[in-house]
Amino acid sequence: MDNSDKTISRRDFIAVVGGAIVATELGVACGEAAPPGADVPTTGPTAAAAAGAPAVPPAATTTTPAAPTAPAVPTTPAVTPMNTATASATPTAPSASAAAPTTPGSPTTPATPTTPAAPQTPVTNPGTPTTMVTPPMAANGKAKVIIIKAADRKDGIMQALTMFGGLGFAAGRDVIIKPNYNSTFEFPATTHNDTLSIVVEQLKAANAGKITLGESAGATTFSAQPTQAVTQFKGTMDLVAKLGIDFVSFDEPSVEWDEFNFDGMTWANGLAIPKLMRSDRVKILLPCCKTHTLADYTFSMKLAAGLPPRSRRGLVSDMHTDLHEKVVDINKGFTPDLILMDALKCFIDGGPDSGTEREPGLIVAATDRVALDAVGVAILKHAGSTSAPIRGKIFETRQMKRAVAIKLGISTPDDIELVGNDDTTLKALRTILDVG
Repeated sequence: MDNSDKTISRRDFIAVVGGAIVATELGVACGEAAPPGADVPTTGPTAAAAAGAPAVPPAATTTTPAAPTAPAVPTTPAVTPMNTATASATPTAPSASAAAPTTPGSPTTPATPTTPAAPQTPVTNPGTPTTMVTPPMAANGKAKVIIIKAADRKDGIMQALTMFGGLGFAAGRDVIIKPNYNSTFEFPATTHNDTLSIVVEQLKAANAGKITLGESAGATTFSAQPTQAVTQFKGTMDLVAKLGIDFVSFDEPSVEWDEFNFDGMTWANGLAIPKLMRSDRVKILLPCCKTHTLADYTFSMKLAAGLPPRSRRGLVSDMHTDLHEKVVDINKGFTPDLILMDALKCFIDGGPDSGTEREPGLIVAATDRVALDAVGVAILKHAGSTSAPIRGKIFETRQMKRAVAIKLGISTPDDIELVGNDDTTLKALRTILDVG
């Protein structure tokens, strides 16, 4: 059975059915209701939702995502020595600050659900707004982005983690992992099961504490329980049982929420996200690399779209008014300790569910979300994306403008240090970043 038997793409979903009626019906199906005090606008999706599909380069080859297979257990890695390869920088050891949590909070140990329940509107647990700090930087004051060229997923991840300095900073600490489970589509639409497995194996080898996978999936599964639909499709519950970790659906009524706010925030009356993401746990993000019909592109910053209560992120909601800025603002509520982006494949148009595939063959690691996302756009450009927002200057895209405005991380391409194992790739991406 191919993916068309399970769901349709977000672009088709919006194009076929249309704005306000879609959201209203979907909201009823999902049991969505605004939490007390929530500001729910009456306007429809932004103009971006009505935009046509971006042009596909003549040489593009469209492939159909493969049917799901049982996740493989990775074999023992062979770590290849690193080569220093960048037009402007030499790799240095990660700073000691990368090992320390940057967001204060109280750790929460949630109950592990066996079968995700229907999403319900959570009651937020107001907390003290957290003062965010700039993510850890390289020793020279620049944000280091590690780019590994690899044909094998495990080999690439192991090389990236070796250059990152390993996962020793997670020893004895509980961990929360946030994947990209937006739909019932295969990688690169969603985080590959092998990527999760490899990261968990390495965390255990580093003597990490309790490891939890936390997610709330996208709504285009046509299910009243989107997270359950995605996890069933991906075999997540069997996988986490095999890996010996916990899974928490952020749709569960047992989830504890923590509110935050800051001057100029685009979310009316502040925002609540799961307390797990604001705790002192190690926080690891596992984004994919792809364009996005509504948000232009989705890497690490857009990954945060799965964190607010479902009632505030329907297709017609306060999140989908100024979507680009809203998803960036969510990121002020937490700071990741590691971002690992699997860009072995990417979508250069369409997205987030389906599009024209390319194979950059890259694994990317960083701590600074702005730096990693800028590199993500450069990867899409290099892979041949002609999507309108991708054609412009990277730091003039709406997500980047907002990230710079709220000081989420670095602010210019000059603040990015590229290191990795392939001179040609690094020089190409450096040139794209320097042009803008």
